[in-house]
Amino acid sequence: MDDGHRRTDCRALRINTQGYSFGENKLLCGVLERNFGVEARVHRVRDEMYVMYIPAAQANVFCDLVRPYVLKCMKYKLL
Repeated sequence: MDDGHRRTDCRALRINTQGYSFGENKLLCGVLERNFGVEARVHRVRDEMYVMYIPAAQANVFCDLVRPYVLKCMKYKLL
């Protein structure tokens, strides 16, 4: 629950998946879309480090999906 944040400038979300390769991040984005209908993108943060980016248009859908499972102390990260 602590490996991500909401962007304050555009209401999008970022999931810190820097430990995964570009291909693994693409796979995760595909699974998120196939299983839950949430479109996500892979953003490069530096060199060979990538994160999953959930655009503002999809952020509420994602937050609604995970909200029941998020601890109270982490709900500030949701929209």
